[in-house]
Amino acid sequence: MYPGDLLALVRTSKAFRRLLMSRSAAFIWRAVRRNVDGLPELPLDMNEVQYATLTFGAECDYEGCGKKFRDTIWHLRIRSCASCRPKHKPIKVNESDDCFVVRTMLNCHPGVFEKYLPRGPFLTCKGNSVEGFHGPHMTVFKDEFRALSVPERKVYLERRQQETEIINNFAAAGVEWKLKAKKERIMELRSRRAARAEVRIRGMLVNAGFRDEIEHFGWDRISRHPLIKSTQALTVKARSSILEHIEEYMSGWRELRIEEQVYASRRRVFLDAWLQFTTTAFYNAPPTCPYLPSPPSATIGFPRMSTP
Repeated sequence: MYPGDLLALVRTSKAFRRLLMSRSAAFIWRAVRRNVDGLPELPLDMNEVQYATLTFGAECDYEGCGKKFRDTIWHLRIRSCASCRPKHKPIKVNESDDCFVVRTMLNCHPGVFEKYLPRGPFLTCKGNSVEGFHGPHMTVFKDEFRALSVPERKVYLERRQQETEIINNFAAAGVEWKLKAKKERIMELRSRRAARAEVRIRGMLVNAGFRDEIEHFGWDRISRHPLIKSTQALTVKARSSILEHIEEYMSGWRELRIEEQVYASRRRVFLDAWLQFTTTAFYNAPPTCPYLPSPPSATIGFPRMSTP
């Protein structure tokens, strides 16, 4: 069992929600979280449910949205849909008044900001990546720093530097885990497609009489059809629903095989016979001879089609 399974149970009934969302159930979430290989450790400022939602939740975290998430912003610890990307409010150095004020108070160059504020990639509405700081974080940093006395500012900056380092390390570990999990998921889907197509559908097509087509064209070429590549479980109901479409698809391959193996060879035989006949029987005939045979038509070698 994984944290995503617990999140699904929470949504099934009020009883499960009361049980799993209580503080006494923290050990359950902790034990399930440890089943996930490579998942970064729980941050100190998050509880088990919050962390499970960040890593395995399916909805956007912005209030009132509820759409399916698209991005995980690890240094902000939120999940976002494409519509809520502008709410991240990313800013670049020297692109806001707050940046200018903080730089003046610190009396430093812009690169020093990264020591005290998490800086990471944001996605715009069009999906482009933008490096910058979180606008609200910059505002809070400015207001807190301005309210402190000169001796207190040094302690504050040291604390902010430690917090930023922890957030950056967590974000880097989160991105690495997500990429690894995505790669493993892709490999799993590929293996499921291969097993589904190779074992079940190929045998089904052989039993339906398409063995010659598979041997002639090769399974790699035939198995590119979306219904064969699908990862959906091949239940009895699913098999009956796709069988008709796949047989129609294989009928096209059968026509192509017959054309290549039967009709093409027939056409070559007829053309050779016609050329031999014309070069021997009519070798000395004048070009205007009305008895010269006509060239074979393009349909030679094909079965005669009945007219209605």
